[in-house]
Amino acid sequence: LSDSEATTLEVNYDGKPVTWRLDRNRFESICEPLMARVRAPLERALRDARISPETINRVIFAGGAARMPMFRRLISRLLRQLPTQHINPDEVVARGAAVRAGLQAKSAGLEERVLTDVAPFTLGVEVAERGANNVLLHGLFLPVIERNTIIPASRSHVLSTLQDGQSQVNVRIFQGESRMVSDNVFLGQIEVSVTPGPAGKEQIDIRFSYDTSGLLEVDATVLSQKMKRRLLIRGNAGVLSEQELQQRLAVLAKLKVHPRDQAENVAVIERAKRLYEENLGDTRLRIGQAIEAMMAVLERQDPQEIAATRAEVSKFLDAIDRSILS
Repeated sequence: LSDSEATTLEVNYDGKPVTWRLDRNRFESICEPLMARVRAPLERALRDARISPETINRVIFAGGAARMPMFRRLISRLLRQLPTQHINPDEVVARGAAVRAGLQAKSAGLEERVLTDVAPFTLGVEVAERGANNVLLHGLFLPVIERNTIIPASRSHVLSTLQDGQSQVNVRIFQGESRMVSDNVFLGQIEVSVTPGPAGKEQIDIRFSYDTSGLLEVDATVLSQKMKRRLLIRGNAGVLSEQELQQRLAVLAKLKVHPRDQAENVAVIERAKRLYEENLGDTRLRIGQAIEAMMAVLERQDPQEIAATRAEVSKFLDAIDRSILS
């Protein structure tokens, strides 16, 4: 029905041949609910990538379903351009697999190509928070590594005890996008012992380290005791040998540095602090605001946002240095 207005279908049912005619209008009517479901992930992908349809150079289809005229019409309206016609949608996945294999084999023909992987789902933990009128809200999802994060990646978040005299913290790990963990996928849990005391006294640093094989390493460190518990969650259990697993863990270990402790970020912050001490008035105020903005970005742990902010703050500090010298 991608090429014809109607077709005849035949099926053997209970030993008897059954034949009927299906036209494109009827087929498209049946498929309308599916087309409605296609819009949401496409619109979300655009939001996640922070791009608008006007900035897209080409639209390339993958998969045989992309041959459906109604699908092509939907995408053309949504992305405001016609899809590329000269690339066979049935070959796209195979071509991508060939490029990936060539990169793995370090093919000379692919030296200038870079392939990045992203986290397909958000990974996080279950938390409880106090809401209005000090009411305790349980079962909330706190993202640690958000979907579309370039991987391998390592991110951390500090949690606190919630009740007086609490001696145990159960860190429950989930995958998904919903605010409530009951709507997400449970992956595992770590039980951590803490010293009983007032609520909020004990803090636990939760670090997620995630790589392209689907390996998720979760570290839970009680900051007051430097006691660490670890959990490994394998997305493809049995695929990695023990040697490959250790190699991947070694790579992830190098990522376990918070951005605020990375040398290039420390240098910018220290430079800003020096200039803050050397200046007065409006200049000092603006430097203070730049420091606060930089620190806020570092806490979000997004490498691209950090790099852009670091460059912007450095440029601002350069201008102040030049004004002092002149």
